[in-house]
Amino acid sequence: MRGEASEFERLCKRKDFLRAYREGDRVHSESFVLYIRPTTKETHRFGLTVSRRIGRATVRNRVKRVLREVFRRNKVPLVPCCDFVVNVKHSIIETRFTDLEQEFRVAVQRWKAQRQQA
Repeated sequence: MRGEASEFERLCKRKDFLRAYREGDRVHSESFVLYIRPTTKETHRFGLTVSRRIGRATVRNRVKRVLREVFRRNKVPLVPCCDFVVNVKHSIIETRFTDLEQEFRVAVQRWKAQRQQA
């Protein structure tokens, strides 16, 4: 494997997505909405929702590939283990990779700050 997310690092089941929406914290960004739910699992898990409003299948698949890579590059420093669900906004199409990576880091930092205040 080339560092890809294994089946255990992905959220695939609808109930996992719904649990993240219901129990997780929401962080808004310019290109996406990030739901973060701390878990007792040993690894971080990542899920994506990219609606048809974003574009045709090739566009949606590119967005998913880019976001998976952003998560893969930035999951190591994240503590504690969490479920992450990303709901994509239409503005993501024009966003560069480095900007998305920065947005993801900022969103996680904002979530950590919110958790510490609570």
